[in-house]
Amino acid sequence: MASWQRRLLLLALLALCTLQKLGIHAAPGGASTAGAGAECRALRSKRFLWDGGGCASTRPLLEAVCPEAGAGQGAGAGAGAGAGPRGRRCVEAAWQRRRVELRCLDGSRRVYRVRVAKGCRRAGDDPAPARARDEQ
Repeated sequence: MASWQRRLLLLALLALCTLQKLGIHAAPGGASTAGAGAECRALRSKRFLWDGGGCASTRPLLEAVCPEAGAGQGAGAGAGAGAGPRGRRCVEAAWQRRRVELRCLDGSRRVYRVRVAKGCRRAGDDPAPARARDEQ
């Protein structure tokens, strides 16, 4: 299993644990038992970035993690895994590019531009309000 797959699996497990603490329990198929009108709330995450070459970010990166995004994508997952009521699942609503400064062990600095999720929405929801803002 690749490192990004492990990270995705850990994020999915963290999201499930957080949802259970909030009283929203997921059914085995990934469907939420909180009802069809359940919200898709983003979980806020802080993490440090590193490039594997001895460089790490000086400050944590704040991002939104969608609870059902990528859930059930591991080995043996069914076609409908991770889907909520009526096949709608939680996906990233908007992205933002951020500049992150990494400091290396030798004292040098590197700057990377990364995409960060700003929020979450249900996959079936119409993002028309966002399009209307962009057209103005």
